[in-house]
Amino acid sequence: MTRSFTCSILLVFIVFFLSDKIHGQYSLNTSIANVKSIALGNSGIAYQDNLSHHFNPAHLAWIESHNVEAFTSNYFLVKNLFQFAGHFQVKMSSKDGLGLSYVTVGSPTLRENLLQLSYGRKLSKIASLGITGNYNFAQGVENYSESNIDFNTGLFLALKPYLNIALIAKNPFPLRHKENYNLPSLFAIGLQYKIYEHVSVLVDLQKKSTTSTSGHIGLIYRIQNAVSLQTGFNTSNKTMSGGASFILYKNLELNFAVQYHSTLGTSPAFSVRYQIPKK
Repeated sequence: MTRSFTCSILLVFIVFFLSDKIHGQYSLNTSIANVKSIALGNSGIAYQDNLSHHFNPAHLAWIESHNVEAFTSNYFLVKNLFQFAGHFQVKMSSKDGLGLSYVTVGSPTLRENLLQLSYGRKLSKIASLGITGNYNFAQGVENYSESNIDFNTGLFLALKPYLNIALIAKNPFPLRHKENYNLPSLFAIGLQYKIYEHVSVLVDLQKKSTTSTSGHIGLIYRIQNAVSLQTGFNTSNKTMSGGASFILYKNLELNFAVQYHSTLGTSPAFSVRYQIPKK
């Protein structure tokens, strides 16, 4: 059953990747990334340690305990152009988890906001499925405001101890905006392959309805259990990136990332995640 389900989803993804006839506008839902993903060239949907459920809600099935995370980034060191996010994850049982996220990005002139409720559940010992409901709303000068609702879904497969594969679809059935255009969709296929005991490579192919297919490559080097380094490349906007993660006192994790664009400059990002101890 799991194999048939996975093959059906793969078929939908292939059709989408080969299609250039779907068009849409900008959406915060299809554009956000967390710190580890930024450091990895915006890859990482198959990275099991990338426990940010807005990137792939299927990861919620694998969390070990409750987690809370705060995140911030600055776009190209532009004053007042920041992204802030807060994530809360609840381990419901050994098979499922729940996540809540709030993301805000922009400036005093125009600010976009995203509220997400996610759920992930194991389908088997190697597979999990997740779904996210999104409420997008924007506010700007002269009493400007608009909002919309869509959803995401994700699949995670731990096929081998050294190989993970994942699929995500954001707004898979393009919703129509009141101004008569489709809200954008994003489909992605990714893998994590462990080359050596402490080194993994990640490769994602992403197809956004507003752009052509892009490649995202990341490399992780885990120096020890508490420290890891990441680097990556993103073909969609030709950016290089790098970052580091540090686990302090077993339950506290600090993540740093920097993304560099040859024309626009540098975008730093930082997050702190706390894993609430089990009782």
